[in-house]
This record gives sequence, structure tokens and C-alpha cells, in this order.
Amino acid sequence: MSNSRELADVLTQIRLGEDSLVEFKRIVFENDRIKGPNTESLCQEIAAFANAIGGRLILGVDDKTREVVGIELDRLDEVVGWVERSVHDRIKPEPTVYLRRMLVPDRAGIECAVLVVDVPRSLYVHLAPGGYFRRQGSSKYELPPNELLRLMQSRQRAGTLGFDEMPVLGCTRNDLVPELYDRFIGNTDEPAELRLRKLKLLVPGEPGEEWVSVAGVLMATATPHEWLPQAYIQCVHYAGSERIAQEQLDAQDVRGPLDHQIREATAFVLRNMRIAAFKHRGRVDVPQFDPDAVFEAIANAGAHRDYSIPGAPVQVHLFADRLEITSPGALPNSQSVDSIALRTATRNELLTNLLARSPVDIVVVARGRVMEKRGEGVPQILGRSERLSGRRPRFELLGDNALRVTLYAADPETSPLVRDVYLDGLHYPAPGRGNDAQDQD
Repeated sequence: MSNSRELADVLTQIRLGEDSLVEFKRIVFENDRIKGPNTESLCQEIAAFANAIGGRLILGVDDKTREVVGIELDRLDEVVGWVERSVHDRIKPEPTVYLRRMLVPDRAGIECAVLVVDVPRSLYVHLAPGGYFRRQGSSKYELPPNELLRLMQSRQRAGTLGFDEMPVLGCTRNDLVPELYDRFIGNTDEPAELRLRKLKLLVPGEPGEEWVSVAGVLMATATPHEWLPQAYIQCVHYAGSERIAQEQLDAQDVRGPLDHQIREATAFVLRNMRIAAFKHRGRVDVPQFDPDAVFEAIANAGAHRDYSIPGAPVQVHLFADRLEITSPGALPNSQSVDSIALRTATRNELLTNLLARSPVDIVVVARGRVMEKRGEGVPQILGRSERLSGRRPRFELLGDNALRVTLYAADPETSPLVRDVYLDGLHYPAPGRGNDAQDQD
């Protein structure tokens, strides 16, 4: 269903009420059909979000009282099907939506089922029954002809861009931090504003306006999550092999510029994983996971995730027997899990170019820049992890909305590293011994 952080986010939104990004709707049944909201109203709300900056529709909450009224569990499938059909049949072109079923407590503490419909900002302009609508404040409005023309012109241009080049509405030049963008500008006599435009950190918005791009927000603002709420990495360390809240040993939501997030999420794993020491004609440190493989997997997740999906951070979950890194979005450009190690495909070209100019600054990671763009990342994850644990990492698609890579923990008793270390002189520097570190004679 949902983890505790997602539930907390939804509860907070319900308590605060509707705004530019959140709309509530009560589901009302009459005999064997859904009476409210009517299909036209539902489609208008979804199209209005897609035509603006995206948003979230929560079905099962009263929009006047903010009361969680829920949806009957035995009718939840019916509501899901109704939303999917309505979007497919009544909105042109069909927008992308993400549906999630959640259990949310009402005021008496009783869990009720709700349906969360996340609508990302679209590259297109969507026609709903009754016209073209856009979200403004806590309500929608029908676009007058002059605004519709400007929006279509803007989106037509944006349709040729990657999402990371898209403007972020409301984020201006004043929100950029000089210390962060100076590292990309370099030594030049050109005015900073001109360089920011050439680097596509500043891009044209709708006519007469200039905003920071998605990549600019991620790399050159201090708090990207204020503009893109999904732009953070959720790190959790569990004692066992399951996601059990009571077994959490450490947790951190890593925010800030993306390269900082990648470094901090890697540091989270390295300080929490166990380092065993094997003694045989000298000491060999055997970490649970290869530091370079960990860094590469987290960097790939942050760089190549789909930032158009709202409410979905990158997840780094450390278990006793494995490390799972989940990245929102399916594989880009017709890639498959079978071909991922064979060919390179980039979802966020501008963003990866900026990361290729960002230093790593992690002692135990043997690379200079966050991204090296040589197509060697996935082969390194596979090869170094298998060399350490004896098990090949697993890449898997979770439906159409996420990619997960699983790195398996090394057992010092059976690790190929211990067997081979005296043959090739390979040695892993210990990034810090955890509480479970042990010496084996």
C-alpha cells in the first residue's frame, strides 16, 4: 500500500486543505454506479493539473470538511477502473496519471481506503469535456483563447525538450545559488546570466518570462524539494530482510542539490553496512557491498529517474542481506533489463552533463566525477558486486513506474574476494567498521 512517509505526506495535505497542487473528491455511489463526482468534473480536474504544474487528486476525502470518508474496499477496483477509463476516453491527448491505493485513518482513527491520483505536468495541452482547463490556486478555470494560444506555443516548444530542460514555474534567477552554479560557469568574461542561459539553467517559460530549468533546480538551488517535492532520496536501514517499521535502525531523507544527495545517500549506506575482517597472512576487509558499485547505483538512480512523477523519491533501502535502490520511472528509450548493461540510454541529458562536472569527494570511491558518461556504470555495478558477493545484482521493473536494482550482501565466509585477494592483491579500504564487524581467523 504505502510506507509511513507517503502516508504522512497525504495526511499533512489533507489537514492543510486544497491548494494549487491538491484537490479532494468524495466518492458517492448510487445503486451500482458512481454518482459523484461526475466524469466531466473528474476529467476537468485532471486535465487542469496536467496543463499547469501537475498535482494530486485524493478520492475519498470530502472537499468541504477535509474529512476522510474513504471508499468501500469492495468497490475500490470499480473506482480505479472508472478513473482509468475516464482519462483514456474523455481527455485528449490522454495524460499520464499514477494511481495508488492507500489506507488513511479518519478522525476516529479508523483506516479508510482512498485513491491517490498523481498527475505530472504534461508536455502537451489537454482537452477535457467542456474545454481547456488549468489549475490556479485551489480551483480550475477555463483558459480564454489568448492564454490557450500562449500555452500551446509554450508546450509545443517544450515537447521537443527533455523533461530536465523544462522550466519550473515560479523559480527565477534569484533562486539560484552563485556558489552552486559557479562550478559550471568556469572562467569566462561572459555575464553570468548569459552563461546560465547557454547552460540551460535558465530557460524561456511562457512568453515574456524566464525560469530555472528542472536541471537548474536540481543542481543550482539550495532546496530543490521546495520546487520539485519528489526531488530527494529516502534512505532506510532495516535490521532484518523485510520492510518492518519497528526494525528500522536508521533513516534519513537526503535533500539538497542532487550531487550532494548522491554523496550523502552513499555515505548513509557505507556507515551502516557491516565490514568484516578476514585474517589470513594479513588482514582483508570484506564490506557487505562494493563502495564503487553502491555509488554508481545511487548516482544512476538520481540521474536517470523520471522527475515528472510527483510524490516519488529515489529509495535506498539497506537490509541485512541486500541493498535495494528504487528509481521512479521505467527505463528510457526502449531499454530493457536485458539490454541495460549493453547499451547506454539517457533520460536526462542536461542533468547528466552537469553531474559529469561535479566532483565525488568520497575517499573510498575510485572516481573523480559523479557521472563519467562512458557507458561503464552498469557493467561496474554488475562486475564489482559479483566479484565481492558471488551473486549478480538484479535489475527489475516494478510495473511501468519504477526500476529497482538489488545488490546482494557479501558473506565473508564465501566471498570470492577472500578467495582471490592473495592472487591479485586486491584490497578494499574500510569506509568505517559497523557495530557488527567481526574478525575471522
